[in-house]
Amino acid sequence: MDSELFEITQNEQDLENEKALACALRMLARREHSCKELMTKLEQKKYSKEARESTLERCKKEGWISDERFAHEFVRFRFQFCYGPVKIEWELTRRGISDALVLDAMSYYKSKWDESASELFTRRFADLNLDDLKNRSKCIRYMQQRGFTHEQIKKIIRENRALPND
Repeated sequence: MDSELFEITQNEQDLENEKALACALRMLARREHSCKELMTKLEQKKYSKEARESTLERCKKEGWISDERFAHEFVRFRFQFCYGPVKIEWELTRRGISDALVLDAMSYYKSKWDESASELFTRRFADLNLDDLKNRSKCIRYMQQRGFTHEQIKKIIRENRALPND
């Protein structure tokens, strides 16, 4: 009797593991996820801890999920849309990516942030009179929200308009 109960319980656990894996694969088919993201989404779908851990372990083993690959893809995608280094680092950290992987993924773009900030500025504020404090403040706020550093923003504004030294 106890062995039958164990078999039923084990079969139920195996079924849940299979469902969790299928769910994870559907998510990964849409886009890359970090390990933390995948675990959180599986938890939200009410899969047991054992099923979540088993699924994550299998996905890692098969190479279906990789925090390193996710970080590189995430940085590339965000860079294409002119997000700055501060915002990208914050988003990666929030998604459970280690500091070492964040630095590695961002290293390729290190010399390109000024170019990205300049492109965004030109696209968004080329016709704006930055001698007006209200317009300049609007520009600075926007660039900060996009994740550019104060130094990068000051440099871009100086290149495009006269900015008093501050």
